[in-house]
Amino acid sequence: MSTSASHPSAVAAVCAVDEDAYAADVVVLGTWLASKLELEPRFVHVAPAQPRPDAADLHLLNAARAAASALFEDLRLPSGRTEMVVAESAAAGILGAAREHGAQLVIMGSRGQGAVTSAALGSTTRAVIAEREVPVVVVRAGAAPVTLGGPLVCAVVDDGADQIALAQAVGRMAARLGAALVLVHAVELGSVRTGSPRMPGPRVDTDRGAAERLMRQVLSKLPPGLDVDARVRPGRPAPVIADVADEVSSDLVIVGHRARGAVATAVTGSTALELIGMGTRPTMLLPPRLADGFLPLRR
Repeated sequence: MSTSASHPSAVAAVCAVDEDAYAADVVVLGTWLASKLELEPRFVHVAPAQPRPDAADLHLLNAARAAASALFEDLRLPSGRTEMVVAESAAAGILGAAREHGAQLVIMGSRGQGAVTSAALGSTTRAVIAEREVPVVVVRAGAAPVTLGGPLVCAVVDDGADQIALAQAVGRMAARLGAALVLVHAVELGSVRTGSPRMPGPRVDTDRGAAERLMRQVLSKLPPGLDVDARVRPGRPAPVIADVADEVSSDLVIVGHRARGAVATAVTGSTALELIGMGTRPTMLLPPRLADGFLPLRR
C-alpha cells in the first residue's frame, strides 16, 4: 500500500528517507544522480503495516502520514515526487517502491558503524542489498558529507567477464556525470587465499605484474574519452579502496556484489559490505548480472 502522487512514466531513482541525519545526504546525492543520469527521483518513506484494520491502527496510520508529510517538508522535497509506503518492513517497502516505479537505482542510508555492525543480520540495508534486484547506493551514518564534483572510484577485483561489464557500466556512469574515474585494484602480494571459485583450496595471489595486465585489459574496454586513473595498491581490497576514495575525495565508490541472500552474505561477508561499514564515502553495490543493462549507451 502506498500514498503517493501520480506515478511517473520515466525510469526512476528511488531515494529512501527517514528521520535519521543521513537523510539530507541521501536527498542531495539522489537528486544529483537522478538529474545527471536522466532518472525520475522518487522520495519514499516507509511506515510499518498495522496488523488489524481497527480504530487504533487507523490512528497510527494517520499519525504515520502526518510524520511522513512533516519529514518531506523538513527535507524540502517536491510534493509530486514523494510518497509514504506501508509495508511489513522497511526493506520490503523500499524494494516494493523500486519494482513499482521500475527503478534503475535505489539510494538509501545505513546506520552501520564499522565492519562488525554492518554484518548484523536483519538490517534494512543488508536485506535490500541481498535481493540483488537493483543497484543500491548506500550513504552511511557518520560518513563524509556529500559535496559532489569528485571522481568515481571503481573497485577492480578479478579478471572475469563480470568485472569487465562492471567497469564498462561505471564508465558509462562517469561519462554521464561528467566525472573522472579512478580504477583501484588491491593486491595481497604473497598472501594465500582459500576457496577460490576457480581453484578450490589455497593458492598464491597474483603478483603485481598480473595485476597491471588486468588493469590494462579493463582500461581497453572502457568508453573512449574518459578521464581515467588506474591504481594498483598492495593490501586487502576494502581498506585499500576506502583509502583511495578518501585521497581523491570521491563522490561515489562502485563495487560489484555477488551475495546470494541475506544469510549467506552475513556468514561469508564481502568487500562491498566491508566498504559500507568502514568507508567514509557513499558506496554503490552493482550486482554483476545487472551491469550490462545499467545505463545503456545513448543512441
